[in-house]
Amino acid sequence: MGNGTCYRISMLLMAFYLLKKGQRLGDRMDIVSAVTAASHIANSQVVWSILCICLVVYVFWNSNKREERLLKNLETLTEAQGEQANAMREISKSLTSLEGRMDRMEKHIF
Repeated sequence: MGNGTCYRISMLLMAFYLLKKGQRLGDRMDIVSAVTAASHIANSQVVWSILCICLVVYVFWNSNKREERLLKNLETLTEAQGEQANAMREISKSLTSLEGRMDRMEKHIF
């Protein structure tokens, strides 16, 4: 979507909102004044600045949550890897013990 399309959509949404609000209040607001008001709001630098600040806060908040999830996952994986390393050590000890027994049996038989 281009910038012009986004602008037109936002203008239409604001116009419909203003028309609905005007009907609720009992005013007979015509489409021209609604579009004019929506145009003034859309052209206001304050609105876009507030939206930009909200977007930045939203991105930082979500990235913080994502980082926390990633760190938790990293801790879990580190613990699992430690358990695997311990299991490998135990297997290595068992194999070394088995190898020693086999060597003793070979010496005893031959």
